[in-house]
Amino acid sequence: MTSTRHALTPSSLKAYLLQRGIAPFSDFVNRFDAPPGAVSAVLSFWQTRGKVRRIALENAASCDSGCSGCSTGPTDASCATNDDQPSMHDLYEWITLEAPPLDLDALSIYQHTQGIQ
Repeated sequence: MTSTRHALTPSSLKAYLLQRGIAPFSDFVNRFDAPPGAVSAVLSFWQTRGKVRRIALENAASCDSGCSGCSTGPTDASCATNDDQPSMHDLYEWITLEAPPLDLDALSIYQHTQGIQ
C-alpha cells in the first residue's frame, strides 16, 4: 500500500485548514510528513497575514501536565516548550471574514437601539 505524500506549501496548508476548520499542530506534521520547524514557518506565514489563529493549549487531554510532562523520559524534541513556539497539541484555526466577533450579540444591540426590553 502506498501513501500519497502532500507537499507542504502555504496553499496546501490553507486548503487543509479550510477543509478542517481547526486542527492541532501534530496533524500538519503528520499530514505533510514535514519537520515541525517547516510547519511552524508556513503557519507563521498565515498568522502574520491575519488568516490563522493559534490556540495554545497548556494541558492537552492526553497529558497529565502539559508538553514537558507527557512521559517519564526526556522531552520529545518535536514538542516545543517555548511559549513562542507551537507545541504538538496547539490548535490552529482559519479565520474567516464571515465569522462575527466573539462578543457581538446582534439581537441585544438591535433590541437596545429599538427600545425593546
